[in-house]
This record gives sequence, structure tokens and C-alpha cells, in this order.
Amino acid sequence: MPSVTSHLVIALALSTSSNALLSQRDDSTAVPSPFDNLEDVHVFKRDSSKTAEAPLVIYGDSYWMNASIGTPPQSLSFLLDLTRSRIEPAYTLDENYTCSDDELCSEFGFYKPTDSSTYQHLTYTQRHDAGVDYTYSDTITLGDHAADQAPLDIPSIKTQADSSLGLSSVNTSFPYILVDRGLTTSPSFSLIGDNGNTTTPSIIFGGINTSKFNGPLQAFSFADHTITNNPFVTLEADSLQLLTNTNDNSTYPIPSSTPIMLRTDELITYLPNSTVQSLYNDLNITTDGVISSSRFYGVLPCSRQESEFHTFSLVIGNMTFSVGWDELFVPWTRDGLCKFGIQAQESDYKTHAELGVPFVRRMYVAVDYNNQFVGVATLKDDDDQDEGEDEVVEIGTGTALPSAVGDWPASVTAYTPAASTGTAAATLTFTTATSSGGGVVPTGLSELGRALLVPGVLGMAVLQAV
Repeated sequence: MPSVTSHLVIALALSTSSNALLSQRDDSTAVPSPFDNLEDVHVFKRDSSKTAEAPLVIYGDSYWMNASIGTPPQSLSFLLDLTRSRIEPAYTLDENYTCSDDELCSEFGFYKPTDSSTYQHLTYTQRHDAGVDYTYSDTITLGDHAADQAPLDIPSIKTQADSSLGLSSVNTSFPYILVDRGLTTSPSFSLIGDNGNTTTPSIIFGGINTSKFNGPLQAFSFADHTITNNPFVTLEADSLQLLTNTNDNSTYPIPSSTPIMLRTDELITYLPNSTVQSLYNDLNITTDGVISSSRFYGVLPCSRQESEFHTFSLVIGNMTFSVGWDELFVPWTRDGLCKFGIQAQESDYKTHAELGVPFVRRMYVAVDYNNQFVGVATLKDDDDQDEGEDEVVEIGTGTALPSAVGDWPASVTAYTPAASTGTAAATLTFTTATSSGGGVVPTGLSELGRALLVPGVLGMAVLQAV
């Protein structure tokens, strides 16, 4: 599912002012519109190893990556999601469809399957014969790295505004697809944050850039932390620290062995109730945002965002990752109340701790699904980073992350693509026919499949109902 928080923030902005997004673009102090030139996708190919680096944008408190899909390539921006397992380009079949300025697809772009000669829709028989569990596929391209026959779910922009790129541990996610196509050696990646400064982090698939962080990486196993039987990326933290505008320091312990899931699509951080209640008491944050008897939010007047100045630091060993108070406000009601960006996990809304983007963007994060470890380090200051001295190391298929310390497993079974995963479908022969819009679509597209591909736009009612 799309991020509730990201959708809520954008929905409220749009509903309270019809020109909210436009005013952001005109305000030089606001986050710039990142998707004005979707065709300009700069990806750096590393000749020495099977790695590829792509620039990201933080927009709506989520990580986004520009890429292209189809042949000829159609540029659009994908929401990066560590909890999803598929590539989901939001699509329309309307050849003449144009997004208005107040629609989210005007920022994110959208996919037209009928304009792509490499788009495929597999019938049940074709899926069975090929031994694959997906129905749609097309080519996903990062610079000169093309992943052919990439399995897709294709939601209509009528029901889902954004396109997403799944980065989860499930072996249908994008890191595994890159291994399937021989573009990387292992299902792994690094997220290089922006230290809260530029809104332009980056991602390296298959490698680590040791020149970007203060080493070594502190590594945590997430093998035993599962949702729906699949491990999700977690770390452990020691405490949350508060430095107030009067220079008072307070420390709020985080119970040991609390797995904290990393999010790239969520502003709010969810921590154990004992940690959060003590913090709320000291900051005079109420829990009046009651949704049900067991679901509540910590809320406060939005006006406090500008009138107070505090700093919150997540402590992991000898590392601290600090976020300013003003980054932790989420519009909640029309009468000036905001949800606070640190909430309690113990409710029927969240059953586990999560680390939101404001903290994650202060980190260097390396994930390797082979050994099910995540490595975390503080980022070097911008002044300490020399653009000409990148040191990219391939993660490979070993038991340990490069430049990291951790309690490594004795051995790992590295992911190896099965012969029937993706490659079998690529050998299928499709007879194509020209569509009314001039694109090419497989004749194997059933009437039911065509009926499911309904063009449309995302309405405000859908966003506000999320």
C-alpha cells in the first residue's frame, strides 16, 4: 500500500490551497519540484564492478528515483519502498491524457503500456509454461542498464497516484531482478543520505561507496524480523536524546532488542510507548488525536513548529543521527493541529517500531539480502567529500558487508536466479498488433486484461480516504 503519511501530507496541502504545489515551486526556500525533467536520468556505471548508482530525490518526505520504462523509454519517478516486492508503474491507456498541475501525476509521470513495443501481458497458459508468477512485464532502464522482461503490477492512476519500486527482501523485488538480468552480483544496495541538506540522496545497487561515510558500518542482522514470513530491514538503537532550545538534555532509553524497521516512504518515526510517553510529557504533547480506543496520535498546535527549536538524536552505539524539531510536523486537521513526527508504536495502527525518512536521510545505509544484514554509518560532511575520489566496492556474495563490523553468519546461500525466473518468459513469442494509439500491444492481452487497464486520474477523495 502507498504511504499513508505521504499521501496525507500531499492531500492536505492540496485541499487547503489549490496552488500549494505551485507555491512550493516558486518559493526558493521550499523543496524544489524534482520531476520537471524526467527524461534527464543520470546513472553512473561503474566499470570495475557490477554496480550502478542513481540519483534520488526526497519529495513529500519519501525517496523517489527517476527511471524509464518501455520501448521507446517513458520517463517517470518511482517511490522507493522497502516493504513492497514489485515494480508498480501507475498507468493510463488514454493516448491524449494530460495531467493538470494540481494532479500528482504531473509531478511523478505515468506509464502508457500501449506505447511500448516491449510491454507484455501473459495469459495463464503462458505464465504456466514459463514458470513465472507475474502477468505483466516490460523493460526498466537506469541509464544504460536495461532490465528486460521486468515483472510488473500496473495500478491505474485512477486508484494509485504514484509509481513504486519495491526494494523488499522478497525475490521479486528490484534488487533481485537486477541479479536475474546479470546487472549486479547480489541483491543489495546502498542508500546514501543527504544529511538533511540537499533533498538529493542517491542509491547504489550492488555496491558500497566507502568515501561517503565515517566507517566502519555498524551491521545488524534482520534475519529473524519478519512480516508476512519475509525479513524486513531493521536496526537496533540505544536511545532517543532531546536537546531543547534552553539547552536542557534528556535521554529516553529504547528497550534493548527492539527491531526498528527502516522506511523510505514515511515521515513518522514509531518508537516504543515507554520511550514516547516520557518524551511527550517533557514536551507537552498530548494524545488527543484519538481514532479509536486503542488508536491515538500525539498532536500539538502546528504553530509550535516555528516558535520552538529542539533537536532529536537517535543514538546507535557511538553514532548519533540528529533531526530538527521543525521537520517533525504533519498537518492533521484544518483547525491548526499537527501530528508529531515521533509516535508510539503500541496501538492497532503500528505493531512495530519504524524509522522515518527524517532520520534515515541522515544515514548511510547498506542492505544485503544474501546475508540479511544492514550496515549503518554517519555520513561525511559535504566539505569532506571529494567528488573525484569515490571508492565503490562491490558487495558480492560473501558473508560480510564490505567496510562493516558485525556478528556475521558462518555461511550464506547466495541468491541464484532459477532458470524459470524471468528468463523463460523472455523466450516466449508474442504476435503483436498495432493499437489505435500507434503503440504495440501483445494480442495475448485478454478482454479481462483490457478491462482492467482503465485510464483515469487520482481524485482528492481517494487521497483523503487513505
